Amino acid sequence: MIREFFEAEGARVLTGHKAAEIRAEDGKKVLLCEHEEKTVEIEFDEILVAVGRKPNVKGFGLEELGVRIAEGGTIEHNDLLQTNIPNIYCAGDVAGPYQFTHTASHQAWFATVNALFGAIKSFRVDYRVIPWTTFTDPEVARVGLNESEAQEQGIKYELTRYSLAIVR
Repeated sequence: MIREFFEAEGARVLTGHKAAEIRAEDGKKVLLCEHEEKTVEIEFDEILVAVGRKPNVKGFGLEELGVRIAEGGTIEHNDLLQTNIPNIYCAGDVAGPYQFTHTASHQAWFATVNALFGAIKSFRVDYRVIPWTTFTDPEVARVGLNESEAQEQGIKYELTRYSLAIVR
């Protein structure tokens, strides 16, 4: 739906292309991509590269305390957001699995309540209803499983689709 919307606005949308190289010669800028086992040249004016982000866990003394870091760079923790050191909890990008501000706030509640009241009652963090948004114009959002995830897990679902025509 978004591709169709972008194309209607004059944008060229390429899917299934893997960026391999950038060349700039004689004032011409070209992105070389692999697509269907061929090299495709795409001329461009400017390019924005988003390489992602990773949790910042260095320089806080975690290593000295013996807090374990997972392979992906997040802090290793259990479902209560408790690290291998029982009185240290984590939340946000350093905890994973999602790098969303609203997920960090969600985790912060669990980490705080478990740290303060865990001896009386503790709560496992629940990611079943994390909202997802693709920040395009128009924005596309969902809460919970998407259709393919529900199918993979054998979960019955109800699907509702809205036309993007209402946002034009």
